[in-house]
Amino acid sequence: MSTGFTGVLFIFYVVFFSNAAENVYILMLSLFHFLFL
Repeated sequence: MSTGFTGVLFIFYVVFFSNAAENVYILMLSLFHFLFL
């Protein structure tokens, strides 16, 4: 994985988190649910 691609993903993740914190929170809960279940 290249550093530039990781940087773009990080920026996109930060923007998405700042714009839709609740949606990200739900996505994280779903991800943890899949991991532990």
